[in-house]
Formats: sequence, structure tokens, C-alpha cells
Amino acid sequence: MQTAIATPHRGFLLTSAAWKEVPESLCQEIPKIGEQLNQAIKFQDFSDAVSSVLFIAVMVPASHDDHRNDYRYNPKKKQIKIVQKLDYDFVMTASVAQFRAYFIEVLMTKLKQLHKQKAISDFDIAGLVDAIWALSERVFH
Repeated sequence: MQTAIATPHRGFLLTSAAWKEVPESLCQEIPKIGEQLNQAIKFQDFSDAVSSVLFIAVMVPASHDDHRNDYRYNPKKKQIKIVQKLDYDFVMTASVAQFRAYFIEVLMTKLKQLHKQKAISDFDIAGLVDAIWALSERVFH
């Protein structure tokens, strides 16, 4: 199992748990994406209710069902935590550019789901998603 992590105390904390066959270059892209997001987006612009998003990208074959998708908000930590199993077949055939675009799309989808649940009433998740989208148009596509 490969892992890669970017660990700032605030901002986007992006990591992966990957089967050994997943190209290391893709695992290394996840912290790079986190760095780019952190350079461009500041959570305080959307309120102080959230100080970080922890995203754990799980890249294992579909037959490994011991990883469950989950997304939630921890008000004590002021953290959104997302654990998401990525499409392994896609990951195994994706170029770095395709993977980056896919990863950002999954991140935005999960944040939109939290927004629909109104899980964080005093945080502008829609604004955060818009900021990620605007950055993705310039950087990740």
C-alpha cells in the first residue's frame, strides 16, 4: 500500500491510500494538488467555521470492500473529512492530467453533497466549490 500526504495544519490536507500497482506518479499528484489549492484558496474567505478539508483518496481494486466512502464535518476540529474510493480502473489507465481533473471533480462533488445536506450552516461551501472550480479551469484541466 502506497501513501502520500501533505500536512499543513490549515487548508487542504490531501492524502492517498493506494494499492501497490497504482502509479506512484498519481499518488504524488495528490499532495501537489493540495499545495496548489492552499496557495490559491483561504478558508477564512468563506467563514471561520472550517479551517481544513482532509481528503483521503482510496485507490484499490473494487474487490477490496474494506474501505467505505464517508464525508462529514467535525465542528470541534473545524474540519471536513472525506474518505472516497476512486474508480480504480480509471485511475490505472489515466494520464496525470486526466487524474488531476478527475480528482478535483470528486472533491467538488463531495463538497456539494455536504452543501445539500446543510451540514455546515455558517460556511460558504458553494463559494469554496466555486473557487476550486475557477482554479481548476486554470490549473487542473
